[in-house]
Amino acid sequence: MMIERALKIGLAFLVASTVGSTSAWGASEPGWYYGLNAGRAQADIVKSELDADANALIATAGPPLTSSSTLTGHDTSWSIFFGYQFSSYFAFEAGYLNLGSFAYRYAGTANLTGLGGGIDPTSVDLTLDFKGYPVAAIGMLPIGQLFDVHARAGVLLTNAKSKFSASAGTARIGGNESASSQDLFYGAGAGMNLGDIWSLSLDWVKYSKVGDGNVIADTDLDALSLSLIYRFGPF
Repeated sequence: MMIERALKIGLAFLVASTVGSTSAWGASEPGWYYGLNAGRAQADIVKSELDADANALIATAGPPLTSSSTLTGHDTSWSIFFGYQFSSYFAFEAGYLNLGSFAYRYAGTANLTGLGGGIDPTSVDLTLDFKGYPVAAIGMLPIGQLFDVHARAGVLLTNAKSKFSASAGTARIGGNESASSQDLFYGAGAGMNLGDIWSLSLDWVKYSKVGDGNVIADTDLDALSLSLIYRFGPF
C-alpha cells in the first residue's frame, strides 16, 4: 500500500513537471544530490525451519502437544541518502537505511510432568531488526531527457539485532543480541526527472546474507522502494 501511494504521488509530480518543463538537470552536468526513500522489504526467512527450532527448544522441557505460529516476513523500509553524480553515466551514493523488523511468534502446550508441571502453555518469540549504512556505485543509462535506467552495487555496513524469549509453564529464558557485518547488495531501477532539480527513482535491491552468520543468522532481503531526489547544483 505504501508503494502504491508513493507511485500515485510520483505520477502527480510527473504530470505537473511535464506541463511546466521538459528539461532535465543532471543529464550532462555533475553535481550533488540528496533524497528520501520508502518502500517494502521482504526477508527470506523459512517459517517451517523456525517451527522445527521452536519445537526442539520446547522439547527440552517436555514433549510439545499443540502449537501454532505466525511469521511477519515483510516490513516498511526507509532511508535517507546523499550522492554525487560525476556524469550522465556514473554516481556515488551513501546514506542510512532501515530495512525493518521481522517477527516470529509461536504458542502451544507441552507435557511438563517431568518437571513437576502438567499440560502447560508454551511460547517462543523472535524479532530480527536490520539497519545500516549503504555505500554504492551507480551506473546510469539516460533515455532522452526525462528518463534513465540504472544499476547499483555496494556494501551495507549492517547493524543487526535479535530479541528472543521462550517460556514453558513457569520457566522462562530470553535475551537480546546484536552483531555488525559488511554485506553486499545489488539492484536495478528506473528514474524520472521532474523538471530541473527533482527526480523520482523506483528501485529493487537485493541484500545478500545480511548478518554475521554467528550471533545473527545470515538472511537475504529484497527491497522495492520509491525515492524522491533533490539535486542542488554542480560542486
